[in-house]
Amino acid sequence: MDMGRMLGKRHLVRDPVVITVRSAHTQWFYDKLCSRAERIINNGRNNVLNRTIGDRKLYDARSFCECGKCEFLESIPLSYAYCCKEAMNVGGACSSAAQNLATKIGTLSCITKHPSFASVCLDEEVLNILATHEGVCVEWPRLEETFTNQDYRYIAFRAFSYWAHGDDSRGNKFEAPLCVLANIIQKFPLESSTQQQKGLLNIFGVGFFTDYKEDE
Repeated sequence: MDMGRMLGKRHLVRDPVVITVRSAHTQWFYDKLCSRAERIINNGRNNVLNRTIGDRKLYDARSFCECGKCEFLESIPLSYAYCCKEAMNVGGACSSAAQNLATKIGTLSCITKHPSFASVCLDEEVLNILATHEGVCVEWPRLEETFTNQDYRYIAFRAFSYWAHGDDSRGNKFEAPLCVLANIIQKFPLESSTQQQKGLLNIFGVGFFTDYKEDE
């Protein structure tokens, strides 16, 4: 699935392609495509809150969760260890992304309680449609395929990002709150076959990294 998507972006998909992928290929692919982005993401800088996240947050979601829905996720990047309600308390450092989240939350206890959240981000039929929406999945090759849980997790992440931030969500630089990720993973559980992959590669697959763009 991921290899087909990558080839599709380069307009190389004409006929079915059979590729034998060995462990050495997987490591090479990760090092070339994902490792730089992972290093940037793991530096703890959160683009929504416009500040650096403290290391202790990786180990106990209860220490910062205000919405009651954040859950510890193994190998989650440090910059993703934050609660949606923190966007309400950024003060003078408030970014437009934090304002977007705060507007969605309003008087709700958690952004996942928003009436539109489940239908936009967790409904498979809706996600099947959004996978072809260029604002959500900008360069999806529109291949005929059955989506895996990993595919749905990435489409759900992109659906949330576009719902919350609109066109500014391009490039995957705006981190989803931990409560949102927990809901997505609860709906689309991690596959046992992905457990040897790292961080966001494990959760979202290659699509996250091929769409990722650094701040200019």
